[in-house]
Amino acid sequence: MQDKDFMLDVKSFLSKCGIEGEEFFDKSQKLMRHILEENKKYNLTSIKDEREFWIKHICDSASIFLFYRDLIRDDSEVCDIGSGAGFPAFIIALGSKARVHAVESSQKKAAFIRNTASILGIRNLEAISWRSEEIDREPEFSGRYDIITARAVGKSEKICAGSSNMISKQGSYIFYKTPSSLEAELAELRSLKPNFKWQTSEQFDLPMEMGKRIFIQGCKIERRQI
Repeated sequence: MQDKDFMLDVKSFLSKCGIEGEEFFDKSQKLMRHILEENKKYNLTSIKDEREFWIKHICDSASIFLFYRDLIRDDSEVCDIGSGAGFPAFIIALGSKARVHAVESSQKKAAFIRNTASILGIRNLEAISWRSEEIDREPEFSGRYDIITARAVGKSEKICAGSSNMISKQGSYIFYKTPSSLEAELAELRSLKPNFKWQTSEQFDLPMEMGKRIFIQGCKIERRQI
């Protein structure tokens, strides 16, 4: 059971992300309890403390709405690469009406995401148990996604290399990052994908001083016809 002051801090942060209403909090609470219970059987997450879970999974995942709410429209298709236990995919789906695909190569974790979404009634979330490189070669996914995101799943340039066919012409890569990794990754992205404009969000703090975060966003540069 969380104390009142802690949940006020969490709700204040989520409010800044544009997330209000009890349905989100109720489903997030059920999601947390379900994952922590299942974590006793499977290695889903290293975070076992409820406070850490609220901030490092739920608030951290929801922070995409701080800066990119206008990009995550009702008709958007979002691809979350390397979802693991389902983050940020679960929270993007709960916080919007966008259609979210959680790409997770582990069949056990993908099945967990799929079953959990069904249990919680999250109808705008699907899990795909393939590697992004495999999906990238499939014609049905060509140019499909308005947003491709990833969180705590390796270097951004490797994710771009394995998903370049999946992103739509007006689409954006949005990567969750810590400030310490920023400069090196930006340089590599600009070298690998010079046809993209790469920029960063403002740096921000998670509640309870549990970490500093920043986003890298990349969108295609439109070439003018001569």
